[in-house]
Amino acid sequence: MPSYFIDPSLDSDTGTGTLSDPYGDLQYAISTAGQNTSAGNIYNIKSGTAEVLEGSLSLWSSNIMFGTTIRGYDSVEGDGGRAEIDCDGNSFYIGATAEGLVLQNLDIHNCTGDALVLDRYCYIVNCSFSNIGTNAIEVADESHIIGCHIYDVGGVGISMEDGDTRDNIHVSNCFLHDSSTREMTVAIEGSVNAVGNIIAIKGGIGIRTGFNGSHASIVGNSILSTDATGSTGISIFRAWFVNGVAYNLIEGFTTGLDVSLTSDDAFGAFVYNGFFNCTTDTDIHSNVIHIGAEDNESLPSTPFAKLGTLGISTIADYFAPNDVGNVYAPAGSLVPRYKGAICPSATGGGGGVSSYSFFS
Repeated sequence: MPSYFIDPSLDSDTGTGTLSDPYGDLQYAISTAGQNTSAGNIYNIKSGTAEVLEGSLSLWSSNIMFGTTIRGYDSVEGDGGRAEIDCDGNSFYIGATAEGLVLQNLDIHNCTGDALVLDRYCYIVNCSFSNIGTNAIEVADESHIIGCHIYDVGGVGISMEDGDTRDNIHVSNCFLHDSSTREMTVAIEGSVNAVGNIIAIKGGIGIRTGFNGSHASIVGNSILSTDATGSTGISIFRAWFVNGVAYNLIEGFTTGLDVSLTSDDAFGAFVYNGFFNCTTDTDIHSNVIHIGAEDNESLPSTPFAKLGTLGISTIADYFAPNDVGNVYAPAGSLVPRYKGAICPSATGGGGGVSSYSFFS
């Protein structure tokens, strides 16, 4: 894939796109380089100075991005540097039919409305989204959102385009939380495989699956209502086929797990979840065929260590699991896995070690 370099500190429509003579503007780079219809292009944005958008990005008339990648760098391509994108009130990119776009190591902020809308087969990796007026990320079938930090969002954190025949999106190892000025209505929504995510919201819904056409697997997430006013920790409805909800820790919601499927084809396994300070731990409606609800447990105290102040740098300590109930090793579990997104420390007793690493 051809690589092009952008240095936002130049702030000009100049350059040839090489490392030694970079373009001075992202939109200029995209427009000048043109679309590569065989393998896509890589656009490397230098860290240090924000790329300020004059409008939402404009890509190409073709909806197929061929793996086109926009990512940050410090000094050389692929060194893991993070690029800042100041949207200046604009959306970053609205491409409801755009397939196969990759975003990596970008800090995207300052959108009055939606930040990002894409279609299928997209990857968003190690990015942050903040100061977003409505929704942060909307994607469709077989898109992956991995290791992202999403906060200060006024709508939905990660959502999926609705449809009756959609395959899943995949959300893993992300940290989503409210700010003092904005609260998410839903952190993660859609026909979703959600694994190892940490969610800290106030009055909204942690994870909601509400679309037809695929399975939903919600495993090993830590979901906290920080002021104990949350509506629902996990909500499952209108999703077909098998729905698996297991090894999650949920605290501070009116309903910890609500299941109200409306399809006769639906079947669910809702097992080994832990609940604390929820008015109702599980509300699995009578029309739902399911197994395992008896293996869920109501915990006697908070499952989270809550060490330090909640933030990206303290997340492993704040959500380290407390050794209460069967949080460390669910009794009778077919798979001897701890509950929640953070694994216990080797010696037990809190101060846990993250099972994955967020960017810093």
